[in-house]
Amino acid sequence: MTRPSPDHDPAAEPVPDPYGIVPHAVQRAHQQAGRPPAVHQTSIRKLLIGMGIGVLVLVLLAGGLVFRLWWDRPDRTVVAYLEAIRDGDAAKALSFAEAPPGGSGVLLTDEVLQGMQQAGGISDISVLESSRVHVRLSYKLGGEWVEASYRTAKVDGEWKLQKVAFPLQVTYRGSKAPLVVNGVAVGDTKDLMVFPGIYELGSGTDRIAWSNSPVRLTGDALETHPLVSASATGQGVEDARRAVEKALAQCRKEKALVPAGCPFGEERFAGTVVKSSIRWSVERAGDMRLITDLSENGTMTGSQIQQLRVRFTYRDAGTTKTWDQSQSVAVHFEVDLREKEPTVTWLDRE
Repeated sequence: MTRPSPDHDPAAEPVPDPYGIVPHAVQRAHQQAGRPPAVHQTSIRKLLIGMGIGVLVLVLLAGGLVFRLWWDRPDRTVVAYLEAIRDGDAAKALSFAEAPPGGSGVLLTDEVLQGMQQAGGISDISVLESSRVHVRLSYKLGGEWVEASYRTAKVDGEWKLQKVAFPLQVTYRGSKAPLVVNGVAVGDTKDLMVFPGIYELGSGTDRIAWSNSPVRLTGDALETHPLVSASATGQGVEDARRAVEKALAQCRKEKALVPAGCPFGEERFAGTVVKSSIRWSVERAGDMRLITDLSENGTMTGSQIQQLRVRFTYRDAGTTKTWDQSQSVAVHFEVDLREKEPTVTWLDRE
């Protein structure tokens, strides 16, 4: 039996709990007096990881909100629209429309936009001001600075442009003339629509030219729609003049008082004519008047006054006689310059 130490104080002994629970005041043998119980390192690590995840989630949520606010602006849509035109992507440019544009879409193509790039196209796009109803930008068009405002609207939570295509109006005088836009041939010139940009107009022939080429269109809400028409060039006028002179010369060769398909004839005589004796000639010809603006038929029109002389022999009561008379004729015609060789049509005969 072990005897207690003389310094042993029985009162300091902890009183055993009848339920076997050790009082909190009792320190474990390995715990130094006066220090709190040690916290397990795994718990701290878990706490730090949890806090880090929470902070990351908050950052991501905040970042997503900022990105959404940054992107959900009408000016971003307008810039993306102009960039699509710059890059030659017609389908993407059309996707920014509040509603599909009306009219003809034959010029709303990648091919036409790519042709625009050869003329300088669109570059250096910059937003000047923006609101919920309109966006104003500046950019270079064919190397020259322009400014334009675009009206915007929100459709199903997305910003759209009220108009993405604009009329290229062809006058009735050019409606049947051949038209080539940025190297692309156009069959029907009715209700043409184009994107903002620069458009070189041609005809495919050196006889016909289009006005106001190149056409520069910004798409500004207050911009006047361009109006273009076709007319004969100097070469076209010269070719038309030669074609008319050639056709008249051919008519004068006819051995007939009223040459078929010609703008003149001698109708005052009713006797028996010796056809082989008929001779037509020009005594005097006025200036040929040519209208360079093409007609609604796509042709060039004109007129000329000529003093013609006709001579022939005829028989009257068994006697051979000579007819020698002059007449003034106003010749009206149209010349189709679209063909490889110009063709002449007589419009009337007086």
